[in-house]
Amino acid sequence: MLERRSYSFLPEHWGHVYAREACGAVLDWGFANIPDTDRIVAITQAANLRSVRLSCGNRRQSDADLTA
Repeated sequence: MLERRSYSFLPEHWGHVYAREACGAVLDWGFANIPDTDRIVAITQAANLRSVRLSCGNRRQSDADLTA
């Protein structure tokens, strides 16, 4: 089963540490509240370099372009 949860910020709000806080909260919530969750996938806009560098404990797997 695939569960989807997301958050996004307008570019004018990038770089204000909101994503780091949201990332941690989403991971904590997901592992605590979605049964049988063993991984959570993050998708980041390539133009937002700060988010690309934000790992939140995740491992980078792909540079796939999902905009098409």
